[in-house]
Amino acid sequence: MFLTINDIKEVGVKMETAIGVEYSAYALSYFRRRLNEIFDKMRVIKLPDFYTMLGDAQKADVVANMMEVRTTELFRDPSFWRALRKNLAEKESVKIWLPMLPDGYELYSLLVILKIANVNNFEIVCNVLSDGVKQEVETYRVTSKLDEINMSNFERLETKREFTEFFSKDDEGYEKLDTSLIKNVTIRKGWFLKNQSEKYDLIIFRNILWQYGFKLNERALEHFANSLNSKGLMAIGIKESLLYMASKFKEFDQNERIYIVK
Repeated sequence: MFLTINDIKEVGVKMETAIGVEYSAYALSYFRRRLNEIFDKMRVIKLPDFYTMLGDAQKADVVANMMEVRTTELFRDPSFWRALRKNLAEKESVKIWLPMLPDGYELYSLLVILKIANVNNFEIVCNVLSDGVKQEVETYRVTSKLDEINMSNFERLETKREFTEFFSKDDEGYEKLDTSLIKNVTIRKGWFLKNQSEKYDLIIFRNILWQYGFKLNERALEHFANSLNSKGLMAIGIKESLLYMASKFKEFDQNERIYIVK
């Protein structure tokens, strides 16, 4: 389906009303691409048909799920997780926020890193945008097709621990996180810019900023700066940058895109 700029703006407003996410503030190219994929998969031919779907809570939840870009692997960018492990090893306690969780991979990786770093006193808060993602994350399972990638990333962490210490196959053939690691995790459904006033020591928001338009980027980063405790850290994707919000942070680890709030 060909969508004009006005069509895309209208769809963004309709989706924001139905789902509660500011899709109209996403980068135009990204939003257009995701919409085309959703329309193909849901066999949407006319916009009024799509708006009817958004009126159905279950279908709107499916749309929210499909808008997400999946992580697809554990310990993506192993050098980042090594740097994070080194920093976390110095902490007696830590409160961490993952504002946008499209699947469980970042969370599961984080839980393993906390264990390796011997951080026992921690709290993790995650935001998801759909019930589908929430239910998926709460299974703590990893698709078995990704075994080789996951294990290769794990080996690159340069740890003497074994992958099987943290993951084992369940009855359906999926790798599942050791249940002893699953503690102090809160998974919330909702847009991270709404009703969020807590303070954190670490915010992990990797490979998501590129999806946003200029103004939403600015608002997200400012919100994160205000949500961090003194000397709190924020991590973004290794190919992302702070650009116009650099005044709010200073470099902590430039190679891994980890910043400390000013």
